Amino acid sequence: MQVYNTAGGLLIPSEEAMKRKGSQEGYIERRGKKWHIFFRELRTDENGNPDWRKTSRVVGDAIGPHKISKSEALEEGRARFVQKANHVSAAPSSTISFAQFVEIRYRPDFMESGKLRPGTCQDYESILRKHILPAIGHCQLRHITRAMIQAILTAKDKSGLSAQRVVHIRNVISAVMRHARRMNYFSGELPTEDVIVSAVKPQQRQPLNSIQIEMLMSTLKDNRLRVAVRLMTRIGIRAGEMAGLRWECVNLTDEPVWSNGQLLGPRQLWIREQYQRNQWSELKTARSNRRIPLPDDLIDLLLEWRRLAKFTAPQDAVFASRDGRPMDHHNVLSRTLKPAAVKAGMPWVSWHSFRHTAATMADYHMSVHESMALLGHSSRRTTAGYTHVSEETLRDRLKSMAVIGKAN
Repeated sequence: MQVYNTAGGLLIPSEEAMKRKGSQEGYIERRGKKWHIFFRELRTDENGNPDWRKTSRVVGDAIGPHKISKSEALEEGRARFVQKANHVSAAPSSTISFAQFVEIRYRPDFMESGKLRPGTCQDYESILRKHILPAIGHCQLRHITRAMIQAILTAKDKSGLSAQRVVHIRNVISAVMRHARRMNYFSGELPTEDVIVSAVKPQQRQPLNSIQIEMLMSTLKDNRLRVAVRLMTRIGIRAGEMAGLRWECVNLTDEPVWSNGQLLGPRQLWIREQYQRNQWSELKTARSNRRIPLPDDLIDLLLEWRRLAKFTAPQDAVFASRDGRPMDHHNVLSRTLKPAAVKAGMPWVSWHSFRHTAATMADYHMSVHESMALLGHSSRRTTAGYTHVSEETLRDRLKSMAVIGKAN
């Protein structure tokens, strides 16, 4: 009995069912003046469903000056046709389509197994649904070529998509095809290798100086957002970490307290989870799990915010929405923070610019290792990418040089 999976409304024989067909020998019959070899071949019907069908191929002449014997015809037919059919039967990769492979292997192996982060899964699903499956979902893996991928990416580029999005489309196709090759559904070079995509212009991240921070604060009317911006520009937590911060992970007292089964030091907050795309999830890296001491001004700010906040139970989010759920920082960015930044004359401001601000300020006062600990980075190189030379720093350095010059 055949075992079937479903993908895109199609019935697909399972990998095990396809392999159970085993090898076949084929048989020879004379039809007219020719020897014909008969065997089973895996084909796709008009509905896109693969199935084994009896077929035949001409092997050679049965009569005439170039005639061959029946045994010779059988040997040649097996070498030329049956072996290929057996290979296809043993390796369903030869006929399975891109959409079918995504459904029966890639989604279960990666997207549903927890190997990919929830945010990454959502991005992949969106790219697959909007851009990839409509273009090549029906194509058999073995028929997907570099020219085909190049044509798709070029068309997406001309349609007005950003260069970064086109690169993401290529990367998702590459990820699926790489897994297909790993699982022996595909062999050879990846069709995404050496394709040409437009160069991605790196997004310029600018830190805010003290004057710009005050200008932004003057345009923000939401107390919750004002406190969040102050906190993020000082200690550099990520937007998801800010949204996922719970009151039980914030100790504003001078005594240690128990939090989630562990002791949290005095005047300290603990980054241990994040809230992204309406889901709680683990932090980006192991180094992101960190405890950050709080200076006096941030202690006072958070104490005042807890007095005003509606939801202050230990499990509640520090920056909860009106309904008690954690802040959806994507919506807040587009609906509140961006308009306020534009009003303040800084349209480039984003959540991530606050992290760059904190890193730049930390670089002025801390060692590289201290900055890494504050930001939760694993490498000095990553931390260096977040630091910028500010006008304030240059001004202070020039003043110092002037004083030294006068002394000499």
